Amino acid sequence: MIQSLIIGNEVDIALYSGIIAQSSYFGQLNSLQLVNNRLIENNLPEQRFDALFLVSQLEEPYPIFEQSIKSKSNIYFVDQPFLSDKDLVVLDQLNVESGNLLFTEVLELEHPLVQEFISTRGNYLMFRYNKSIASKKHIRKNLLSALCFLSILSPMQVKKINVNSMETSERGHPTLKIRLKMYDSSIAYIFLDFETTEEHNIMIESQKGTFQFNLSQNFLENIHGVHFKSSPISNDELLLKTIESFGLHIIMNTPSKFSFHHYCLSINTLDKILNILQNSF
Repeated sequence: MIQSLIIGNEVDIALYSGIIAQSSYFGQLNSLQLVNNRLIENNLPEQRFDALFLVSQLEEPYPIFEQSIKSKSNIYFVDQPFLSDKDLVVLDQLNVESGNLLFTEVLELEHPLVQEFISTRGNYLMFRYNKSIASKKHIRKNLLSALCFLSILSPMQVKKINVNSMETSERGHPTLKIRLKMYDSSIAYIFLDFETTEEHNIMIESQKGTFQFNLSQNFLENIHGVHFKSSPISNDELLLKTIESFGLHIIMNTPSKFSFHHYCLSINTLDKILNILQNSF
C-alpha cells in the first residue's frame, strides 16, 4: 500500500484524511499541520513517502515541491497561488527530469461524464464553459478548472484574451465573459454567472460534432439532441475518485492525462486574465 504524508491546515487535514481512508490504495497516513499557512521549519521529515498530499494553500510552497521532487515523492496538490512564474518553470523542468507524478486536483476532469471524452484526440473548433458562482472569491478556482480542461483539449496556447465583466445573463444577473483565441484559430468561451442556481455545463464543438456536458444535471447531449444520463455524484465521491486516480497512477507507474506542464500553461493564462480583471472589477 502507498505510504503517504498529508500537509495542510487542521480542517483540510481532517476532511482529506477521511476521504483517503475510504481508498484501498493508501496505507498509513502521516500528517504535518501548517501554522499560519506555513510549515514551522519549512522542511519535510527525513523519511521518504510514496505520496505527499498538499491539501491547503501555502504562502511558501516552492521548498516543499522542490524537496519532494528531488526525493522522488509523488505529489497530489490543490492550486497554489503563491507559486511564482519562475517557480513553475523550475519545478516543471525538475519534474521532467525526475519522472515522478505531480497531480493537480481538478475534480471536473474525473467526472464520469467527461472522463472518457478527454482521452480522445481531435481538433476542437470551439469550447464553451458555463458555471454559476456565488461571489468573486470563487473566480480563480472556476477559471482554473475551465483552463485546465481546455489545456488538455487544445495543444495550442492562447493568442488573444478578451474580457467583458459587465455582461448580463438571461436572468438579469451579472456575468463574467472571457473569450480566448488560440494560435490554431479555435475559440474558447468561459462564462461565470454570479447567481445561486446550479448551472454547470461544458460544450465542445469538434469535427465529429457538438457535445454538451451538463454536470449539474448529469447528462451528455450529442449532436442529435439525445441525452445520455449519468448517475449523480457528490463532491465527496468526486474527490475520492480523484484521489484514487492519483493512487492508481502511482501503482501502475503511468502519467496523468493532465500533467504539471498543463497546470503551468493554465496558470500562465489565468494570471493574464486576473490581471485584466483587476482593472475592470
